[in-house]
Amino acid sequence: MSKFSDDVPPVLGYVTSDCRDEALQASVCSVADLSVGVPQSPLHKTFDCRDNVPQATTCATPDCSVYAPQTPSSQLQDDETTIIDINSHRYEIGCQLGKGGFGIVYAATRLNDGLQVAIKLASNKITKFISIDGYSGRLPLEVALQILANKGPRVEEIVQLLDWRLDPDYYFMVLERPVPCQSLFQYLKCYKGIMDEDFARVIMNQAIFAARMCCLRGVLHRDIKLENLLINPDTLEVKLIDFGCGAILTDGGYTSFTGMYDDPSKL
Repeated sequence: MSKFSDDVPPVLGYVTSDCRDEALQASVCSVADLSVGVPQSPLHKTFDCRDNVPQATTCATPDCSVYAPQTPSSQLQDDETTIIDINSHRYEIGCQLGKGGFGIVYAATRLNDGLQVAIKLASNKITKFISIDGYSGRLPLEVALQILANKGPRVEEIVQLLDWRLDPDYYFMVLERPVPCQSLFQYLKCYKGIMDEDFARVIMNQAIFAARMCCLRGVLHRDIKLENLLINPDTLEVKLIDFGCGAILTDGGYTSFTGMYDDPSKL
């Protein structure tokens, strides 16, 4: 097993199923007025996009068999089936979905019920630790931000943290993984021509709602981009992922950069 690396390229998100040439049935989210109070969870209704959805080309689906999990040998067993215990559940590790400066993400299956999840592994050496109400001790910043973003009524547009574990050198996060799903970046590459404005509004409403809810819960994501938005190509449901560059929302300004360009002179 190869050693976990702190020097890895940016996370690209989850890459999954291929696109289809037939028209998609979309799920439109009507978003409440965000200017007053805490918005209510979006109301989902069915919308027929067959007249608006551009035709898709075929998206290549990665073969999971070519990815060998690159995690510490003390954490994952190098057997025919890789199993990892996280608190009260056991997970079978699948293919590597992405890796970046803040960790490596794997597809996984929860063995007791077959739930498809994503497991993110990140080094404690490259994260900050903070304290939040309701939890003893200090937590990795990304874990804390994900807990805060998921606090309160469930927001379907924000990926759910299902479980987590802190080890001496690494922390693990078990995250919701919709099936099928792919990054919005990959999804848009599958389409020809210009996307209809009404169709784009379905996607943007959900992304804006997710960002707004994060702020209302005290979380500044700081890395909202196509690669960090998952989309179900069948329903057009969108989820915001990857809080690795995030910060606690403050009333003041921010003086530090996080991510690919830590040096502001490179911007």
